[in-house]
Amino acid sequence: MVRYVTERNGSTFADLAEHFGVSQMTIYRDVERLERLNALRRVPGGVTSQPSSVYESSLQYRRTVALREKEAIARAAVELVEPGMSIMLDDGTTVQPMVSKLLRRTPLTVISGFTPILDALRGVENVELIPLGGNYRARHDCVVGVLCEEMVQHLRADLVFMSTPAIYQGQMLHQEQEMVGVKRAMIASCQRRVLLADHAKLGRSATHRVAPLAEFDHIIVDDGITAEGRAHLADSEAALIVALA
Repeated sequence: MVRYVTERNGSTFADLAEHFGVSQMTIYRDVERLERLNALRRVPGGVTSQPSSVYESSLQYRRTVALREKEAIARAAVELVEPGMSIMLDDGTTVQPMVSKLLRRTPLTVISGFTPILDALRGVENVELIPLGGNYRARHDCVVGVLCEEMVQHLRADLVFMSTPAIYQGQMLHQEQEMVGVKRAMIASCQRRVLLADHAKLGRSATHRVAPLAEFDHIIVDDGITAEGRAHLADSEAALIVALA
C-alpha cells in the first residue's frame, strides 16, 4: 500500500479499496496502522505518503523499506573503511547493513549509540567497541541528549557514517529536534564524513537543519537517483558515489 500511494503521490480510500480488492473498512484499519508507524498520513479525502516535517517514520517501519538499496549503499560505504581505522556509526537503518561487512575490515574501533549495531558487534574479535551513553529513546533504539553529545565531543574518529531522513536543496535535515545534536557532534568529531541516503530521501524536507551537504566528503546514494534528486545535491562538493542496487 505504501508503494502504491508513493508512486501516485497520494490516493483516496475508495481507490485503495478497489485496487486491493478489499472493503474500505479494511483500508481504514490498514491506514490507521501505517499511520502509527508514520509510513502514511491521512489527509482530507484520502491518504498521502509525503513525510511529515515533524516526525520521522518509526524504526519498525524503516527496517522494512528500501532493503535492496540500503544493502548496495552499505557495500559501497564499507569500501571506504581500512583496517585500523576508528569509525562512528549513527542510528540509521541505512548505516546498519554495514555491520556484517565491516567484519572483513578489522581491526577496527567502532563508536555508536545505536543498539542494533552495539548488539551485533559486542564481543566480536578485533573490534574495539565504544558504546555511547545518554538518554535512551526506544522509538529510535539509540541514545541522545547532552550526555551523549558531550561524550562524542571527547572522542575523535577517522570516519563517520551517517544517514538522514531528508535532503533538500543542499541541506541534511531531520524531523526530530533531539536527534540533531548527536549528529552534529559526530560531524564535528570526525576527520572525514560520509552521508548515506537512498534515493527516496532526496527532495524530502524536514523541520530541523542538521548540516549543509558541503560538510561531507562523500555522499553515497543508490542507482535509483533521478535528475531531480541530483539537483538537491548540486551545491555539495562531496564526492558522489552511486551504488548499484
